[in-house]
Amino acid sequence: MSEEQAPESREQPPEPPPQTEPDDPSRDAPQTSPDGFGERSPEDEERQRRFRLSGLAAGALYDVSGQGANVAVEGAQYNYQQFNLKGRPTRLVTPLTPEQVRDIRECTVTTPSRAQLVECLPRNPVMLLRGRPDSGRRTTAYAALLDWIGDREDTLVAMINGNAELSKLTSKDLAGAQGCVIEPNDDAWAAAQHEMLTHLRSVAHEASCRIVVLLTKAGTGGEFVAHHDPPPAMDVFQSWIEYRLGESDAWKQHGFDAHEVQLEEMLDGCSPSQAEERAHEVVYGLRRGLGLEDILSTLKKPVRQRLQQAFASNVSSFSRCFLISSGVFHDLTEAIVSRAALRLEELIRCQENERTRPGPPVWEPLQSLLVYEGLRTEPHLAQGDGHRIRLRVDVREQVLQVAWEEVPALRGILHDWLREFTEYKDQRVATRAAQAVAQLAACDFEAVKSEFLEPWSNAGYGSRELAKVTLEAAWSLNPDLAQRTHWLLEIWSRGNYERRMTAAMAYGSQIGVKAIEKALPSFKRVVQHSRSSQLHSLVAGAIAEVYVETTAERILRELRGWTTDLSYGLRRTAALAPTRLAYLPPEAFPGRLVLAEEAMHKEVAALLCHALDWSKPGPPPDRTPPVWNLLARWAGEASCQPVVEEIFTIVGSRYRHLRMPLLLHLRAWRAQELVTVQQLQILHDLLKRGGHA
Repeated sequence: MSEEQAPESREQPPEPPPQTEPDDPSRDAPQTSPDGFGERSPEDEERQRRFRLSGLAAGALYDVSGQGANVAVEGAQYNYQQFNLKGRPTRLVTPLTPEQVRDIRECTVTTPSRAQLVECLPRNPVMLLRGRPDSGRRTTAYAALLDWIGDREDTLVAMINGNAELSKLTSKDLAGAQGCVIEPNDDAWAAAQHEMLTHLRSVAHEASCRIVVLLTKAGTGGEFVAHHDPPPAMDVFQSWIEYRLGESDAWKQHGFDAHEVQLEEMLDGCSPSQAEERAHEVVYGLRRGLGLEDILSTLKKPVRQRLQQAFASNVSSFSRCFLISSGVFHDLTEAIVSRAALRLEELIRCQENERTRPGPPVWEPLQSLLVYEGLRTEPHLAQGDGHRIRLRVDVREQVLQVAWEEVPALRGILHDWLREFTEYKDQRVATRAAQAVAQLAACDFEAVKSEFLEPWSNAGYGSRELAKVTLEAAWSLNPDLAQRTHWLLEIWSRGNYERRMTAAMAYGSQIGVKAIEKALPSFKRVVQHSRSSQLHSLVAGAIAEVYVETTAERILRELRGWTTDLSYGLRRTAALAPTRLAYLPPEAFPGRLVLAEEAMHKEVAALLCHALDWSKPGPPPDRTPPVWNLLARWAGEASCQPVVEEIFTIVGSRYRHLRMPLLLHLRAWRAQELVTVQQLQILHDLLKRGGHA
């Protein structure tokens, strides 16, 4: 029996008979994963979640709370919080490489915000920089810090990891950096701005460094705030052109000044990072001997047309394999991309009519494989990391689909190739391969369903995770697949144990966030007739994954209804869910549910009382159930008082067997100075009277 499983005496009234085929107990037995999936640490879970969400289709914004994260893709910042994340990150700061420092010094366009930071940093150890995440604000902050540091040989500038707990940051954590940038959660910063500024100033003074805090939302700050607007895209483009070509007069020498109208049209609406991307593409074309007119003409063409020409061009088979591999395994090292490309080339040469063709030359240089404009290498981020292959987001989202559509003989080979890499030991590789399968689902959903999704849904935990990743990526890539996705998940939610678990995992993703009206009934079907504690816990966690501002009210009302349902599975899941919804790091959500301060505090209180009723002692050394620890955190928060008082009222009137344990905890909170004497008296009276005067 797990720490929060209800005792047998609470299994009344008996459940009604299932409407579908009843579960076989052996099918609902908890299963261990032979491949190690499901045994990752909270830190590894969070790292994998970040990696997975970064691979979804660009142009969409994602919000995941609870066990998940608040994530913004397409040039935006990432803010990740996890309810059970324990300990501190092993790497609190990520220093810039010498190459990155050199690029920032040479290419960053001066803006008024940079000038303001440079003016204020000598007398202010901590400055705030407010601007949109895609406005180039981070680069501007680095440039200002480098201006303040000057031309020192030992220059060290770093990013403080976003999930670091700022209140515990020390000067030693900065690892000797003279300048640091941090992107905290805006809401968390607003809740404790004065305290955080005071602490960061102390750390910066002790470390003899300067810190720039990047924020999105407007707020207070006075003289310590610089407001950032993005530099003109044309200026960014020209800066990178001249830097990469290494010529001070490159702009006129290559005729850019004669094409400024075309360039303005090409760069219209581009963010600074997109303008940089365009500059790299143009420079690469010039180095290949192409004329500027031809390059700009090519860049005007739609991505799909350019890819069609790339696959039809007279380049080596291995170059085309490398392009496909770059689109699939983006954000991974060049070694992984090359290994996958070689394997795809090997599978192609296994075909009957390809066996006599020689393989790729051993001495073929990497640069000869970068045949597509926009495909390039990037230097390693840290010592020990390999170079990375960079391909524009809008290109990588289409490269596999174009290959599938333009080369029919390649389709079966692509299935075999991706299947191999979804079984790869490195989970980052397996995740990217599964997200690539989603691209094929947009071309032939039924084939992907029969060859990948159905087998995965009926296998072990790792395979079920792959099914989730593929369906989530397919939904983000092509919203027209939503109906088929929901239809498939509804069937699985009525199936055997493995498929019900897969359905719950899949809905505990962006699919569930955007279709909560379908996710909640599916969660209910999955656990309604199940007595598996593993399944109850998984669904409670999946609900936490989709608990965001737009879904919170529906989730709370649904869980409130489960607390009084005849189903043991629903009642137990409703008891497990509240702590998963509530336990977020104090620096992000100070000890409370998102709606603890709002009108739904009665529903929140009712859920917490239900969880208290079902709680059981945890394992040594701390045997206190999580829900009781949560209540202790809330008891001292003024913003949580309506919920806490409602909990004491409900316990006093409806859960009389909990009155004595709650009274003992109340006295312990007072001894620990978590509550004042006045708060103790108020809560004691509510408990004693049961809410009645």
